[in-house]
Amino acid sequence: MTISNLPTELIFEVAEYLGDQDASQIRLAVTCRRLYEVLMPQIIQGQLIHLQTLILSTRISLHTDSNTPKLFIPDSVLGARLEPFGGSYLRIRYDVRDNDKDNRCVHSLIARARRVDNVFLHLQKPYSLKKLASILNACAGHPNLGVSITGYGGRPEDRGRGPFTFSFHERHTHPYVEDIGVKAVGNGPHWNIFPPLLKRIPLVWRCFNSKQGKKEEPPSAPESEPSSLTYAVTARQPKYPLSLVSEPRLTSISIDSDTLFLATMYPFTLNLLNLSPITKLSLSHITLSVFDWSLILPSIHMKSLTHLSVADLQIPFPDLLKFFQRHPSITTLDLTRNLPIGIVKFPPESVLPLLSTFTGSSGYLVPLLQHQNSGYLPLLHQLYLNRDSSDIPISHIRIIYELIAQGTQNNNGPNLIIVEPWASHPSQSIGNSN
Repeated sequence: MTISNLPTELIFEVAEYLGDQDASQIRLAVTCRRLYEVLMPQIIQGQLIHLQTLILSTRISLHTDSNTPKLFIPDSVLGARLEPFGGSYLRIRYDVRDNDKDNRCVHSLIARARRVDNVFLHLQKPYSLKKLASILNACAGHPNLGVSITGYGGRPEDRGRGPFTFSFHERHTHPYVEDIGVKAVGNGPHWNIFPPLLKRIPLVWRCFNSKQGKKEEPPSAPESEPSSLTYAVTARQPKYPLSLVSEPRLTSISIDSDTLFLATMYPFTLNLLNLSPITKLSLSHITLSVFDWSLILPSIHMKSLTHLSVADLQIPFPDLLKFFQRHPSITTLDLTRNLPIGIVKFPPESVLPLLSTFTGSSGYLVPLLQHQNSGYLPLLHQLYLNRDSSDIPISHIRIIYELIAQGTQNNNGPNLIIVEPWASHPSQSIGNSN
């Protein structure tokens, strides 16, 4: 007789020998339909009670409406036998820690909910990347769900380390005279001090001649050409593979964490971005270098992207421009807290033809208005400018208004809304100019 044919009481008795941790009980429950029907209601009941503990300790908050967090689970839900997690939530906020039972409870809550609109994950180190991927998979299974990831869950020594390593080499076509080495011949404790001095004799001789006013100079080496910088790229290998659900359905994602770009998480993150029907993407405070972004951005292709926000990232504008050209569906662009790197210049061709709203500093706004006055960006009608005296020179303000006035004469001038530095959202704007 197999274990599945045992009476229910004996199956419960066997499960008790697996201990208080429900991971082993879950593995036993999924072995066959009979054990699943007997054990899963009890497992879910225990997870729900543990979830109540997390809520009371403010490790997780559940919002069923826009204002009030759910501070308790009703007794009717605690006594339910079928799908006690099947609620609808406007927001779920979870302080992620490396605790197996906590993560299984939150995973069950998200996966079994009828509807979830937004999930906020705050990573607290140390944290298992496998568990993070598991919770993100639960989020990706819900349609029209937005997820936000903040904090850092990796090792401190890995912070700022992207999925690539770079080795740099600088070389001169012609060496400087003073950089030519002099081979020392001889022995003695004081002999080693002479080679550095001998290396500088040509330089000292030139300085002496210049002070004496002599026209004739000893022959010197050809003038050095500008140094060339080359680098080699090596992809860091993931420690283990992380799989994504077959059909991710996220529609919004905000990444304010280096964790998703660690070598182990990077393939998972790329698949999540490229395979989900994401319409809103926000990237901020990710401490990767310009070289990392030059390789990461070309790997991102989001067919449904309409809203893009970039803040405090070291992305050169030429790389941003290529990203814009691959995503003509963008209608709203926010570069408020991202300083321009490199020359901001739009080519004489259609870029972002559907753009209607732009938020950014004057370094982006002036070239954008010049591009619009050249006959492009026909749908652009709202401009939000962060009014920060340290960021906007007076000359730029004058140029911005002149460009807007020029566009108004051509019947395509946008509205300019000045936003104070403390305003976190365009709705907090204080002025409007046509």
